[in-house]
Amino acid sequence: MSKSREWVIHRPDWQTQRQRAVLGGLTLVFWIAWFYLWLPAISFIAWIFGLQVFYVQIFEFEGYRAVLALLGAYGLVVLVMGGSLVGWAIYNWLRFRGVERRKTREYVTIEKLSADMGLAADNLQNWQACRRLIAHHDHHGRLTAVDCEGDPNPRQAMGFRASGWPPA
Repeated sequence: MSKSREWVIHRPDWQTQRQRAVLGGLTLVFWIAWFYLWLPAISFIAWIFGLQVFYVQIFEFEGYRAVLALLGAYGLVVLVMGGSLVGWAIYNWLRFRGVERRKTREYVTIEKLSADMGLAADNLQNWQACRRLIAHHDHHGRLTAVDCEGDPNPRQAMGFRASGWPPA
């Protein structure tokens, strides 16, 4: 469809504020009408599930007054709790503003990791290149064997342990 033949409804940027307001109002009116048409079905379903008793208790016996009183108390509790959290945030902001106490973690090198775990550094480098690493441990949590799968090493395709670990 050429630009000159496009409908205004497909191009809301061509509509004036008045047209948008009228269309929005009409949409609201028709949604209300749609809901109004469904009211008998909604009432029937509510009656089946016993919501008629709710209506009697809340509106005919004026149970809504107790609900309003509770809402006031709950609102006060929420206000006090929210205020305490805002107060705590302001206190911390005033106390710690301009002071960065967090430190970056030290980078763990392969040498440090291998010394810490008692493993060879070249094994760790090989294991980091694996796509899938299966580590086997004994009942004390010590590393007993490592299977490296998805390694470009051709020995892997033949079923050997690519890392050559544990040592023979």
